[in-house]
Amino acid sequence: MEPTKQIIFDKSYLFANADELANYIKKEGIKAKCLHDCYYDSVRRKICFTVKTDIYKFELLNNLNRVLGFVQDSFTCSSPKNFCAVNDPKLVYQISNMFVYASFLSPIRVGHVQVPLLKNIYIDTTKDFPKNELRNISMKHLMYLPLNVSTINSIEVNIRDDGGALAPCSEYAKTCLTLHFKRFRKI
Repeated sequence: MEPTKQIIFDKSYLFANADELANYIKKEGIKAKCLHDCYYDSVRRKICFTVKTDIYKFELLNNLNRVLGFVQDSFTCSSPKNFCAVNDPKLVYQISNMFVYASFLSPIRVGHVQVPLLKNIYIDTTKDFPKNELRNISMKHLMYLPLNVSTINSIEVNIRDDGGALAPCSEYAKTCLTLHFKRFRKI
């Protein structure tokens, strides 16, 4: 029996539409020698793919199955070798939380590590956002966090996804972060 073939999803890619996602999967599937075709069925709004005839089993890794709209991540192939997703593709699935880190903050405990976390931002992935839609996230309650320096010469801010990688941004994306500083009075 042939070993299981795998398609590994690189979360750093962003897709403007389902056709781009399907073309990416087709290219990766052909490279992994397991897919014959992958396409977006615009009538049913589902991603579909055809597995090569000599493949017995293959897997979609890194939550690729959920991005494509499939429930299962492992496929055992018998006749026919055509699969269509049960759900619509989730082009924004890969990031459900963004973590904003700032170099001037005193580290706080998050899980088992100490990090200079400014804010955890939840992203509602149950909605399908139109292409190029501006998302404005305003904080309702200001948080004043302790600094690790008395003088700020430069500020480095990192935005990372739930996997710890730098959050991917479209070439058209703009990010604006407003920081408020308040002198702390010791009593």
